[in-house]
Amino acid sequence: MNPTRGIALKIASVVVFMAMVTCIKTVSIHVPTGEAVFFRSFFAIPVILVWLCPTRAKVPTRPHRSAAARIRKPSTTRTFA
Repeated sequence: MNPTRGIALKIASVVVFMAMVTCIKTVSIHVPTGEAVFFRSFFAIPVILVWLCPTRAKVPTRPHRSAAARIRKPSTTRTFA
């Protein structure tokens, strides 16, 4: 990946985050906190879906474990009172 592109994306993400925080602080005077959180999440869902669809990313239901990781060796440092 191009380092210049990475820096530009990082700066863009900081600018967008600052704009979001500014909007939320401005609106929080008139809107209850729960409602502000709901709408922030509501408008984030389409962005996340657009980001996930082209990659066809699978959301894992549980982590994959290899056969070696499933075998548990007995511990030699057991202490019983």
